Amino acid sequence: MQSVTRKYIKACLLALLVTVIWSCEDELPKVEDEQSLVGIWIVRSTDQSDCADPIDNEFVPLVCTDQTCITFEFKSDLSFEAISIDDGITEPVNGTYTVSGNLYTITADGETISGPFTLSGNNLTLFSVDADSGCAVEASLEKQ
Repeated sequence: MQSVTRKYIKACLLALLVTVIWSCEDELPKVEDEQSLVGIWIVRSTDQSDCADPIDNEFVPLVCTDQTCITFEFKSDLSFEAISIDDGITEPVNGTYTVSGNLYTITADGETISGPFTLSGNNLTLFSVDADSGCAVEASLEKQ
């Protein structure tokens, strides 16, 4: 069984997996380059909705402590490290990323994942549809 924070890292990564189609997609703010994302981002919440099984619909607020936390560090060399801390045990995931407009692509653990995102000040929101559960996933991160 997956640890809870590992599940949320997966949800965040899945948030980049499939492009959500918006009728207002042309109105989304564009990010000029990858440098806009450089820094450390803390996952503040995940929201799963419209799931095939309604029991999977859930909003989960996340608070970082020394025992539980999920962070993403996007570096200027286009690499990133996601760190999950669950019950004080740290699990890192390393990879690379690119940004084009409001589309984001990452490669980690042999998988390439891409999808849309919005960036407003210190707030980053990732969107996707989880292929396994059919859930619409929204992950909210805050820059530190």
